[in-house]
Amino acid sequence: MSFLYDTGIQLYGAALQLASPFHSKAAKWVGGRKNWFEQHRDSLSQLKGCIWMHCASLGEFEQGRPVIEKLREVYPETPVVVSFFSPSGFEVRKNYDGANAVIYLPLDTRRNARMLCELLAPKLVLWVKYEFWINVLNELNGKGVPVILFSGIFRSGQRFFKPWGGIFRRAIRQFSAVFVQDAESAKLLEKINITATVAGDTRFDRVYDIAHNGRRVETVHHFAAGKKCIIAGSTWPPDEKLLARYLLQSDELHLIIAPHEVNEAHLREIEGHFGDCTIRLSQLSADGQTARRVLIIDQIGLLSRIYRSGQIAYVGGGFGAGIHNTLEAAVYGIPVLFGPNYHKFKEARDLIDAGGAFPIDGYGVLEAKLDQLLSDEARRKSAGCASSEYVDASVGATLKIVESALAILRQQ
Repeated sequence: MSFLYDTGIQLYGAALQLASPFHSKAAKWVGGRKNWFEQHRDSLSQLKGCIWMHCASLGEFEQGRPVIEKLREVYPETPVVVSFFSPSGFEVRKNYDGANAVIYLPLDTRRNARMLCELLAPKLVLWVKYEFWINVLNELNGKGVPVILFSGIFRSGQRFFKPWGGIFRRAIRQFSAVFVQDAESAKLLEKINITATVAGDTRFDRVYDIAHNGRRVETVHHFAAGKKCIIAGSTWPPDEKLLARYLLQSDELHLIIAPHEVNEAHLREIEGHFGDCTIRLSQLSADGQTARRVLIIDQIGLLSRIYRSGQIAYVGGGFGAGIHNTLEAAVYGIPVLFGPNYHKFKEARDLIDAGGAFPIDGYGVLEAKLDQLLSDEARRKSAGCASSEYVDASVGATLKIVESALAILRQQ
């Protein structure tokens, strides 16, 4: 099985090489790893004995951020390294000032894993949610380096629970501690003789901190002030088409839209849907005053603070692979809408059950739900309270994970 895994990794890397001339994300993935060790050998060799946190992408980084920042408060002199698998995370957080280095994770070959672990010589490794790179885990385990997995979430259909999934079950057993989001995940792992601790999801701590300590985006706030305003975050074209159809039926409704992709082609596509209603954030005056009703956020990294300026949130991705972060919106006490592909996201299911979120599967449902929420203030506020109460009741995972990490560090 190890041979098949190694072969699959090599084929994956080769496929991305072939795709890179035609796909910008693949090109960034390949380019970021070109001559990786030559790029980083000197700088990373100065960070031996680091705390290393690895994340798949941006969402996982936001989950891991409260943990790494708490650890840095206790061990301010210990270097921190953050690695990403995806360009979506690396490109946004490559200048993160909470780390001494932000890097791409090299392709998970045995040789790369050995060289990486020797270069970093970490004292503690944190992996977020669902990263299971087998060769790196094997190498760390062989060197006796403690590795913590946190905010894990498991479902019965995953490869760990298949008859042929032995290599992946062994990978989970390499972790020194496993923290999961819910009891269902812990029960699934128990069936394959893996002990996990239910700690919850650290994203709750992150969004709670942003909502209570972060600054609002003043220009956006002034644009939305006193208006009926929907905030649409991490949207894709199917989301944008539905929202345009609804907004163009109203003369009063305002929309702030923060697309998942902010390249020029996509921004122009959005402008085409809404006609002359739009203005980009980069074009908006400092006081937020404009006759336009659609504000397009053409910058990254602002969405988690922008949701506070709206009355209703629409979270994109639900007509594609899956919805994006609903908690960033729910923490502000507003109703949350999203498309039909939400079932693998526990927080989305929980928000629906609590009455704070509403799935939509097409324009008819979207229209009916927005009409209801915009016309019935009591209904809108009730749903919003359900959202914020759900988030408030779920904070605290970070402390449990940090306590475990500190116990490990103090033994060294």
